[in-house]
Amino acid sequence: MIMSTNSFFDITRLKYLLIRQLSFNYKANLIATGVIVGIMIFSGTMMLLFSDQIMTQQIFLGMIMPYFFIGGYIYSSLIFSELNSPNKGYLFLTLPASTFEKLLSAWLSTSVFYILFISIIMYVLNFYFWAIATSFTSKTVEAMNLFSPGVLKVFGVYVITQSIFLLGSIYFRKVHFLKTILALFVIAFIVAIFSGIMARILFSPTSFQNMSWMNNMNFDHSFDFKYTAEHVIVPIAKVLFWGCTAPFFLVVSYFRLKEREV
Repeated sequence: MIMSTNSFFDITRLKYLLIRQLSFNYKANLIATGVIVGIMIFSGTMMLLFSDQIMTQQIFLGMIMPYFFIGGYIYSSLIFSELNSPNKGYLFLTLPASTFEKLLSAWLSTSVFYILFISIIMYVLNFYFWAIATSFTSKTVEAMNLFSPGVLKVFGVYVITQSIFLLGSIYFRKVHFLKTILALFVIAFIVAIFSGIMARILFSPTSFQNMSWMNNMNFDHSFDFKYTAEHVIVPIAKVLFWGCTAPFFLVVSYFRLKEREV
């Protein structure tokens, strides 16, 4: 496969990269998927046969989504594993494709195609549980709607958060998943301490005592903090999470991958 004139992006090269990416370690991925699906089939069947609980969509998704997220994060963490392999790293780095195409192929594989694959499994499991319930019990299994706002929001959260583990796959050379989790814990701990200190400074009743222009004001600090959190901090956090998180980590991943290639 020869690099075309457009060295940044070519749809044909991306197609071949996707085929290569999806076929990479497919046997191990299918085995892992089979084990997880088997666990879900066993636990769901036991619940239908020996429990009085009705399998609503919420319960069904609650049973599947932890596996969905963890499996996707691990898959994202390993997507660039050959980059860190002494035997396969050189082959990956010399692929006739741009850095952007390599990253886009990995992102599509771990987000869009992963969600499509999981959606098929979810529909199959939902039909299986419905068949078991109607055949052996008098219970009903609620039909799953993947296009409901709640499910779409979960998929959106996954697409955003998995970009963090995609960066971890490029940034760390070994134990990508665990090191990414550890890095997230450290960052969350630092942010929590910083936020606590700032909240203490800004909203403590004693923080305004030295401001003479506020001495005669009846200032409700608890209400002010609640109002600020609801109308300022939360909206900003939502905008940052939904609009900036994934682009930020993908851009960092691009430059980190480009750096590794050099």
